[in-house]
Amino acid sequence: MQISLKIQGADALLKKLQGLPKLQERALVNALNVIGRAAQKEAKKGIQAEYNIKSADLSKAVDLIPARTGAVGKQRLFVMIDVWGSRLQLYKFGARPVAPKSQKGISVQKRKPVSILVRKSQGRHPVHRSRVTGYMPFLAKMKSGHTGIFVRTEEESTRALPGKRKEFRKPQVYQMIRELTAEGLPAMFKKRGGDAMRKWVREHGADILREKIMDQIKKHMKT
Repeated sequence: MQISLKIQGADALLKKLQGLPKLQERALVNALNVIGRAAQKEAKKGIQAEYNIKSADLSKAVDLIPARTGAVGKQRLFVMIDVWGSRLQLYKFGARPVAPKSQKGISVQKRKPVSILVRKSQGRHPVHRSRVTGYMPFLAKMKSGHTGIFVRTEEESTRALPGKRKEFRKPQVYQMIRELTAEGLPAMFKKRGGDAMRKWVREHGADILREKIMDQIKKHMKT
């Protein structure tokens, strides 16, 4: 996912270095990288203000590709913030209990449901039964050590039966277990991070570019 950010008044500010293309390029690249890093932080703040997500999980999926100077055709006069990743495990959103507990002997109706906190504005709530099968989600730890919130599902399939040709296969209902997930970081970024970034750039972008232009002018005057 990519979001375009624009510095208001950038063309007018860069005219101060008219006739000095290299200085223009350096000023613009320096400003873009400062703005990009700050905008990235603001995006993370915007996401964490609403979503109960850990900084480590957020940082893994947000990369900053900086601007750079260089020969014609090799420079990068823009900053790109790349947000990637699939849907996140529901367990990551403050699942309670944290570790699976045996509920053997307790009737299904009396079993305590797993609760989560995904969006802070919606508060903590239990993970509801599957609307399709009616099964209650449960917390489990796999042999691999992976812990998650799972639910039983039923799927119809025409798997090959031993000794049967394809034309004699009959649809059968199989019970499976799948892990529950929440929306991924690209969706969170789109809902909360993008607006936070645009607001910050709109308020501070021109000032940073002006500062970097003045830095280049001072360096040029010293030479």
